[in-house]
Amino acid sequence: MRSERLFYTLYLVAAVFLFFFFIMHNLMMHIKPLKEALHPHTPYFIYVLDFSILVMLYHGLYGIRSIVIEKKGYSKGVDLLFAVVGVILAVVLIAAKHKVI
Repeated sequence: MRSERLFYTLYLVAAVFLFFFFIMHNLMMHIKPLKEALHPHTPYFIYVLDFSILVMLYHGLYGIRSIVIEKKGYSKGVDLLFAVVGVILAVVLIAAKHKVI
């Protein structure tokens, strides 16, 4: 159950940073003048936004995974399913943010 401890630790770390990343993500993505003012001066800030998407996604998926495990019991298939869903959602969300798709 070492992996379970790691998943839970990451979940708690995500919970701590989730509020900050949620605010930063909304400010940068939905307030165009702020995005235009900050982006040329801080080009690496876009990676913070990508990381914020991943943190929000992980936090939500871990919560759903916990509910599924509570109802169905633990299995490696559940972990594999949520890992695959997480990777697909991460690729789609980040690609959509960068207007690739």
